[in-house]
Amino acid sequence: MNGSRSPEVSPGIVSASRRTDLPAFYAPWLFRRLEAGFAFTVNPFNPHQVSRIDLSPEAVTCLVLWTRNPGPLLARLPWLEARGYRFLIQATHLGYPRELEPRLLPPHRALGLLRTLGDRLGSDRTLWRYDPVFLSHATDPSWHRRRFSALCAALAGRVGGVTLSFLDRYPRAERRLRALRGTSLEPWDPERAKEARGPLARDLGEIAAGFGLEARSCAEAGLEPWGIPSGACIDGERIARLWGVPVSRGRDRNQRHGCRCAPSRDLGAYDTCPGGCAYCYALSSPERALGRFARGEAGKEGEERFAQGKGWEG
Repeated sequence: MNGSRSPEVSPGIVSASRRTDLPAFYAPWLFRRLEAGFAFTVNPFNPHQVSRIDLSPEAVTCLVLWTRNPGPLLARLPWLEARGYRFLIQATHLGYPRELEPRLLPPHRALGLLRTLGDRLGSDRTLWRYDPVFLSHATDPSWHRRRFSALCAALAGRVGGVTLSFLDRYPRAERRLRALRGTSLEPWDPERAKEARGPLARDLGEIAAGFGLEARSCAEAGLEPWGIPSGACIDGERIARLWGVPVSRGRDRNQRHGCRCAPSRDLGAYDTCPGGCAYCYALSSPERALGRFARGEAGKEGEERFAQGKGWEG
């Protein structure tokens, strides 16, 4: 590969991953890299820039695992604990119609796994995301109130609060969103959705509080007057409180405006998640992602290229 590799980087907090569902679809690769003690990551804006990330338990302040399907993690939790990793899990669960989430687990199965995860790991390290709130004729505010209330009832005591975020129309997702035109899942126009945000956020926050859960927002401006404080998904204060380790007080400058997350190094790559969610910001081509996933399964070509520092290109 032509390009440059940096010396090994001591990462601090490791994110796995905002860009793809590593625990659900690439758990074997992820845990091989943890066992090896390092991984190569490719700069998504400069594929010739490759960094070797130190993944030893001593170097990782906290491993933040993001997933829609915690099933592959459940059997691996004892391994993480035995190796001395500090880790927590950001688990998204929404339960939308299959047209929006075509290749995810059926909602009842995913919810059951999330409940099991919370029982096993505890609420301090099991964090629930209701993100994004997708407004359409079929998923209008009344639908969200009913769905969210049922999920709060199922997850109360098992998760450490809930993160709320509303749909952002990212360019990567526009083609999939346009395909919903003329259906009951066509997203509301931005102005109509914006008007509904505050009242719906207030209602969801009150529902969560009724079940003993605190609702916080993720990079959402203007929800504080509606009772929803801004939160940090990678919460340095939580990590410091749980493990007594020093965490940077600054925010991650590589994230979008309004993000309050602590700095981290991400192990994932865009356009590699085969889930195919219509609203996903990390997916521009479902077909390309499926091809990359298939290559990762067939002879582990994708995983081997990634482990060698060649990224997911090709």
